[in-house]
Amino acid sequence: MSKANEHDLQCFERKILRRIYGPTCEDGIWRKRYNHELYTLYRNPDISKYIKISRLKWAGHLMRMKEEIPKRMITLQLAGQKGRGRPKLRWIDGVNGDVMALGMINWKAKALDRDGWKKLLEVAQT
Repeated sequence: MSKANEHDLQCFERKILRRIYGPTCEDGIWRKRYNHELYTLYRNPDISKYIKISRLKWAGHLMRMKEEIPKRMITLQLAGQKGRGRPKLRWIDGVNGDVMALGMINWKAKALDRDGWKKLLEVAQT
């Protein structure tokens, strides 16, 4: 997920929350709710955080799978010539970025412990 996509999703989420919670009246003057007011009313993580946590859940599931093909797809380094320009971000690049933001090192070994991985993601969700 690119930063532009993430920004667009957050804008759309706020638009929907403004529609759900409606405007507020202060001293007889109606106004739209501010972003921090929306998020205090909503009390759930924003959509981009939810997507990142879901991606990490799926990555942990893939690492624990018994079949070799999904694991090989995550860890495989392709051979051959690279094309010109900046390479497109892959799904695993997004997972590695999310893991680095959480400050985890060697996430693939940690994902093998199901209960420990689940606790790490619960902490990250708050």
